[in-house]
Order: sequence, then structure tokens, then C-alpha cells
Amino acid sequence: MLYTDVVSHLNTKYFMKKLFPILMITTGLLFLGATYYPIVRDEVWYQLKTLKNQKYELSNSSGEKDSVFARYLTAKTIDLEPVNKDFSIIIEKIGVNAPVTADVSVWDPNEYNEALKIGAAHAASSMYPSSDPGNVYIFAHTSVNFWELGKYA
Repeated sequence: MLYTDVVSHLNTKYFMKKLFPILMITTGLLFLGATYYPIVRDEVWYQLKTLKNQKYELSNSSGEKDSVFARYLTAKTIDLEPVNKDFSIIIEKIGVNAPVTADVSVWDPNEYNEALKIGAAHAASSMYPSSDPGNVYIFAHTSVNFWELGKYA
């Protein structure tokens, strides 16, 4: 009985002094990696596309159909197809092609969080994109935490 108490005490002491700090540091590094991986990935992707000097168009011309491999392999113009022909946003430099939900209240978290699960959101108090001058307010994220909501939040 005494031997098992000593072994149990030594194992607990070893765990608290050696294994527990390693476990905490590893967990912290995993959270840091999960948080900053998308940012680093997008920055590397952007720099690669900048070096290649790739051209993009929104028309159905003689360009290459957009795909992951086309962006790396071809020097031709790449045609971009909006995900929603009615209301969407394309930012080719960072690879954004998202639908936009129109007239979303910026004051109601439930409403804009639901809209951000689908895509970007257009503020109800702002103008629509057009040739007339005016401010257009489109927002696409409310949190920097990777575990909250969906792809666009």
C-alpha cells in the first residue's frame, strides 16, 4: 500500500512538473495556429498571385475557366463567374467570390449573423451599388474567432 502511494505521488508530481506545462504550451500553439493559419495562407496566396501578375475578367471571353490549378498554371486571363448574378461581391486579389444579402440591419445581431452565414451583408441604411454617387456599406465578418459562426463571419 505504501509503495503505490509513493508511485502515485511521483506520477502526479512528474505530471504537474513536466507533462502539464508541455500540454498547456502545445494547446496554446494549436489555438494560435488555428487562429492565424487562414491569415498566413491568404497572404502567401496573395503574394504568389502578385508575382505571377495574373489578369482577371468578369466576362465570358476567351479566358481560362477559373480553378485552383488555372491560377497557378496559366498565364491567360481568367474568367470569374459570380456566385450570385443578382447581388454578389468579387475581390479577385484575395480570392473572394461571395453572395451578398441585401438590406440587413446593422443594429440587429441575430439578423446580420444569419445573413453572414450565407455570404456578405449589405447594410439597409446604405445605397445600392450603381452609377449614382453614394456610400455602399457591405460587411462580411463580425468576429476574429475561428470557432464562431460560418465561413463569412
